[in-house]
Amino acid sequence: DPDGANSMANRACVALLLKRHNAVAAWLEVCGDSDPRVAKRVSEFSLRALYGSSPASNAILASPTYKAAEEDRALLFPSSPQHQHQHQQHQHQHRHQHRHQHQH
Repeated sequence: DPDGANSMANRACVALLLKRHNAVAAWLEVCGDSDPRVAKRVSEFSLRALYGSSPASNAILASPTYKAAEEDRALLFPSSPQHQHQHQQHQHQHRHQHRHQHQH
């Protein structure tokens, strides 16, 4: 989310990497609705209900999907084991494809 990333650029941030079964859905539930007013009605103890002030300043930038979470993890935690494993797999596939092309 470019707007969310820009609004965080000049503020102190803490990046979290949550590792658990169904982590994205669980974290989104803890965060609450992206509009703090809605979050206060739906889940008064969610993070956005407690700390958000508007949809643009809602206290939490959370990955909305698994794919987005993987992209965010690679960006924010480039040395995480999962990212290294995926990078190694990509390099192996690239070498295998490269060798296969030269054999023909």
